[in-house]
Amino acid sequence: MTTLTKITVALTTCNGAPFLRAQLDSIFGQTGVKTEVVVCDDASTDGTLSILQEYARHYPLSYFCNPMRLGVVGNFQRAMQLSQGDYVALADQDDVWLPDKLQLSLRALQQAEAECADMPVAVVTDLKVVDAGLHELHASFWAAQGLFPFESTSVEHLVARNFVTGCTLLMNRKAMDLVLPFPDQVVMHDWWIGLRVKRFGRLVPLAQQTILYRQHGRNEVGFVPEQSRTGLALLGKRLRANLAWFAMIRQLGFPVNWLRVLWYKVCFHLKAWRNRGKR
Repeated sequence: MTTLTKITVALTTCNGAPFLRAQLDSIFGQTGVKTEVVVCDDASTDGTLSILQEYARHYPLSYFCNPMRLGVVGNFQRAMQLSQGDYVALADQDDVWLPDKLQLSLRALQQAEAECADMPVAVVTDLKVVDAGLHELHASFWAAQGLFPFESTSVEHLVARNFVTGCTLLMNRKAMDLVLPFPDQVVMHDWWIGLRVKRFGRLVPLAQQTILYRQHGRNEVGFVPEQSRTGLALLGKRLRANLAWFAMIRQLGFPVNWLRVLWYKVCFHLKAWRNRGKR
């Protein structure tokens, strides 16, 4: 009898009742692996806790309630710190995982572990963008956002254009130990994880879309159409984001070649512009 590998899923919630059941069903419906779920709830005021209580009675799910709001980064940090498995996946409350999401990611991760013994390894995948009713908006999040993960050969590539979406991440224990705890300057946890693992371990991208990435108007972070990125509001948002990003980069613990980052940014924008012209 084959023993299935157990994966701990670190899930965060905050007023996620409308879509939470579908997400939990998709996690516990994963094929080829054994799953347990650790949930950190960020002071929900809707029916989220009732749903978690219900699933905890029937599935290997434990949940913890924050007495005050920690925010996205703080809530994920707590969920990750409470996850003790050898392999840990991150999950949002409002997506739907395709049945082989964890199996595909685990296969790639264990192959990388076999090639790079005793190294931190994380796997990240593409996503399918859908609306609130799970109707397809974009077949590939990476393509729609102009992301090119397989061309990312250095940390500077990833500094210039982040392609790591946290809800697709699967990490081994060494990667978890590498990225925790988060410094105060972390803008988003997935950027920090991707950069640290890229520099000190192995970051493996998978082209398969393993998640239905639900966009419903209340996403904390989500898909931003290229055509909406215009005007002074965009410039102000980008300036604030770049300042926060720069503060986080300074906490990485290794030097970054900023001339390379600037060059890669120019190349990415030129490539995205050419691709839009082909549509």
